[in-house]
Amino acid sequence: MVKQLFFILGFLTQTLAFFSQSQTAINKLIIPAIEDGWMEVYEGEYISKHVLQYGWPVVAEEAWAIDGVREEVIVKVIQHDRWGVWCSWGRESLSPESKSISWNVVGVGDFGSGAASNLEGFEGGRTGMIARVKGPNWGTVAERDAGEVGVDYVGGYFQSRLGEGVNFIIGDHRVHWGSGATVYRYDPFQSMRAPHNLGQTSRDFSGVNTGDGTPSRRGFAVSKTNKNWWISTSFDTKSRECVIDSATGEITSIYSSGLHRTEVERSRSEVRQSRLAWSIFHKDPHTMLGVLGEVGPGNIVGLVVRREKNALSFESEISLFKGGVSMNNRAVFASGKNIFVFASLDKHSLNHPYRMYGEQSNFDSSWVGGGGFFIEENNKKLVVKSEMKHGELNFRSTLSWGSELEIGGELQTRIQIKGAYNGALELLARVKWDLPFVVFTGEVIKSGNEFASVGRAFRVDIKNERTLTVAVMNGGDDMLGRLYQLLPTARGYRLFSVGDSTRRAIITWEVIVDRLVISFEKVWPKSKIDEGELSSQRISIRFEGR
Repeated sequence: MVKQLFFILGFLTQTLAFFSQSQTAINKLIIPAIEDGWMEVYEGEYISKHVLQYGWPVVAEEAWAIDGVREEVIVKVIQHDRWGVWCSWGRESLSPESKSISWNVVGVGDFGSGAASNLEGFEGGRTGMIARVKGPNWGTVAERDAGEVGVDYVGGYFQSRLGEGVNFIIGDHRVHWGSGATVYRYDPFQSMRAPHNLGQTSRDFSGVNTGDGTPSRRGFAVSKTNKNWWISTSFDTKSRECVIDSATGEITSIYSSGLHRTEVERSRSEVRQSRLAWSIFHKDPHTMLGVLGEVGPGNIVGLVVRREKNALSFESEISLFKGGVSMNNRAVFASGKNIFVFASLDKHSLNHPYRMYGEQSNFDSSWVGGGGFFIEENNKKLVVKSEMKHGELNFRSTLSWGSELEIGGELQTRIQIKGAYNGALELLARVKWDLPFVVFTGEVIKSGNEFASVGRAFRVDIKNERTLTVAVMNGGDDMLGRLYQLLPTARGYRLFSVGDSTRRAIITWEVIVDRLVISFEKVWPKSKIDEGELSSQRISIRFEGR
């Protein structure tokens, strides 16, 4: 099987001669920046969009031309080593032909064995593949996971302008309106956002060509913007795999994994649903006011108010639907240059028409609130937060700091304590030692009363021309929280989590810089692999061009 993968990749090497900006290369700057907390998700998307549209920067100061990114983030981007590398690439290759198309192909070999691997019920072979091609305003994807039969997923999008201020997209896309209380939005890595920020920024739509099963819409979207107004609409018609209550005939949840490996997965119920979402926003330098809604299996309308001026900033979204109300509220008060006080108050409802999409399937009908403060001074950050969730009061205190070591390198440390009203306690400690040629990262999470509830992770990044990453993660029994690591793989960056005694190891090697990446993932499950995991052993190979 491995020989077959290399043959396919070699064939594609000879037949595809497209060169452009690589999304994976761009992610080498923005993903670690999001993980470290100094860049927001939407800012990373603005930077990515700018580079894909205009090519690699030629001078460092070009970063100031990227709209929507905070000044302090631009300063860090300009000083970043990766941005300097991009500038050298831009000066070396200025021809338009080098900025037209990018592509990548990932081959996956799934070599688990035994009952724990859950492979015995797979209907297809143990190899899979995902191929993506992306232009300046379009993208396509074809995918087949290991264990599936035939080409399991084909998608893509085309995005362009109809006139001044009018944008449209046809195909797979996501909308990013409001904070998600009315229209569901999918923004990866939101859990890594700094707590003293308001939340997701309302913006337009984006094309999707990942093929990884994450929630998306299939149809078309159109928007019209001018100096003060922004009007958008999205029509989505898509067949969705779901669970249907046999007694009532109602849909209780939607599957988004996209896996069809076993007879059970291939026999799931499927329903075609059409949804029409819309939004109208009025904005000025300090205020944004929006009305948005969605018509389809359920009807819902919402109001968004966002205000940012001087020391006080707040955002509130409230949605109304048959049988309930949903709302998200955020407020931030900057009592000093580096001191922030923040608060949140949300209401989730089981009657929300689109609660079954993505993460909303886990929401219950309850109030969720919290507040705290954030202090930053001389590379030291302290976050203290108290939160009421599921009828229980808990708190979280996080202290992080960075310092230069006399023996070399920069040491970044983070200690986090989580506690609950019932006495449950969780301790998380993280140390990152950044040296000129290697980065060491260690993490420990302790929850529960037994030693078996200790989770830990260790990671080594060798900063050679051919980057090598080795990471191991080991969870514990009865862990109250989860141990997270954002790791590079052949498919790109993935957020791994361990919340039980599952152990895993990830090795990623960039054989050819920004061209060829090989990764190995090994999982030792407690009993059997959860649904969504491919196997206990997986080899992935990505080949791409820019």
